[in-house]
Amino acid sequence: DYRGELLREENRQSTLSTEVALLRKSIEKRRLRIECLKAARAAALAAETAGKDTRISSAATARVDLHALFAAFADMHRVCEQSEARCGFSVWDELQLERVVTSTMHPHLARLFRAWDPLEFPRLLQDVLGPLRRYAKVGSDVSEAREMTPLESLLAATLVPRLKQFLFTEWDPMADSLIELLDVLPQVTVAAISQDIGSVLQRHVSALDPRGIMDRYGLAKRSADGSEPDGLQPTPSSAPLPLEALRVDRAVMPWLPFIDDHRELVSSIRRKLCAALDRWEPSKTNNKDIVALVTPWIDFFQGRDLQRLCAKIAERLEAMLCSSFEFNAHKQSVWPFKVLVKWHGVLPFSTWFSLVRSQVLPRFLDYLGRWLEDPGADYAEVADWYWQWRQQYPAAMFEHGDVQQQFRRALVLMASALARREQQGTDR
Repeated sequence: DYRGELLREENRQSTLSTEVALLRKSIEKRRLRIECLKAARAAALAAETAGKDTRISSAATARVDLHALFAAFADMHRVCEQSEARCGFSVWDELQLERVVTSTMHPHLARLFRAWDPLEFPRLLQDVLGPLRRYAKVGSDVSEAREMTPLESLLAATLVPRLKQFLFTEWDPMADSLIELLDVLPQVTVAAISQDIGSVLQRHVSALDPRGIMDRYGLAKRSADGSEPDGLQPTPSSAPLPLEALRVDRAVMPWLPFIDDHRELVSSIRRKLCAALDRWEPSKTNNKDIVALVTPWIDFFQGRDLQRLCAKIAERLEAMLCSSFEFNAHKQSVWPFKVLVKWHGVLPFSTWFSLVRSQVLPRFLDYLGRWLEDPGADYAEVADWYWQWRQQYPAAMFEHGDVQQQFRRALVLMASALARREQQGTDR
């Protein structure tokens, strides 16, 4: 019994010692925690004081004027990192110091953005948001179910109203490129103005007068070529608008990834392009401009919009071939065919080759057949003419079986004519 009692006493003493050690460790941990929280609170108070002392003169001086405040945020963040290393928990998150950063910045950003001209000081967002992102997080998605971070809420209250006002009252999409601003904005902020961007772009596209632009463009081209009749030269007061007025791809395309639903905008652009093409009379001088105008959209359009634009281009090219192109070995006008060839690789091959098959190859074979039937035809000259025309076509075109078949027909015609002539010579 004595030994048992002694053993039990030793166990109680050991347990008590362990509990005392744990209690001392807990007390030390709590003491460290209190020290860390006090240090962080002191740093936060210093940051708030720096915020009250900060004065921003203008957007041009914002980076310099905010230097002391950003330095206070850096000190607060450094204290929290050191405290976390000592205490083993995130003092920054515990005290929600991210909200201290955003609440301190709120009055300054509200005044700063209210008078901000994005065109005059495009670097302001980088100067302000660049340092802030070290201390305030942004989300990685734009889900409506996700709660905004403190920084996103701050921008929604201070920056977004100014951006909306600027877009609707001051922004010219054709002259002012704002796309670089989006690189520093959180996705949710971009999403907040995407509908406004789409509305402004739609308004700009709707205001275009494609027929008038094309009429003035055509007048300018004819004047430059010296083919405009006297009395119809453009006067300074009616100087032609450049075709650049229709190059909305440069203004619109960079924004399309940021606009949730741009189907109506894209269809409006397609209708404007088709209206412009109604006034297009293909020629060797304007073909390059029109190719440059529509190529970005042919690459972008899908489905019905692509089909309708390509059909309109094909319609105008077909009218050109019908009115201006014929085969004549002795007085050949080649430019309409060269205009057509420039569209190879721009139009879908099926659309482009349908023009060759309906407007070029039948005439080619018909002219070749009639020439071969001429008793005085020089077959060497015919063969040379054939090969010269064959070389006018893009090499890639001959990878298609339909093309090879049409040119085999021409070779069969020449071989048959040569055989007939040889047979006639033998009969004599």
